[in-house]
Amino acid sequence: MAKSINQCDNQADTAIKTMVGACIAGSITPALINPVVVAGAMGVGVVSIGICYDVQVTKDEAWKLIKQFFLAAGTMFVMVNMGGKLLSIILSSTGVGYGGAVAMDAALSAAQAYAVGACAKQYFRQEFLGKAKPTTQELGQIFKEAFRKKKSESG
Repeated sequence: MAKSINQCDNQADTAIKTMVGACIAGSITPALINPVVVAGAMGVGVVSIGICYDVQVTKDEAWKLIKQFFLAAGTMFVMVNMGGKLLSIILSSTGVGYGGAVAMDAALSAAQAYAVGACAKQYFRQEFLGKAKPTTQELGQIFKEAFRKKKSESG
């Protein structure tokens, strides 16, 4: 029996929650390991979201999509928000303000993962429905809105 779009969406929402949780958990890992955990969670998350919509994606293809999602958000937007993540990693590695740094990193990592998940969901959803893939402008808007939504929930 073929899956309905609602089933696909529900499975994708679960995959996004899992990806966000893994990125938050990665925030407590040492500074040198943290980016690897977050990147791995996002890559696995995008592959998982693709599977929800019966789209098989390799890890390399997932990374190309993740890069596309970040680029669609715009260089300035990404730089400002990645700067906060870099600052939190530096602070946590020095031990100065470790708790605050971890909290800031968790909020930023959750927002990034949620935004990547929202973009992947829409990207694969449209493919599942036989529609054109979202434009760069649409992906940028999805990314920014999802990022801000999750960041405001966490902050």
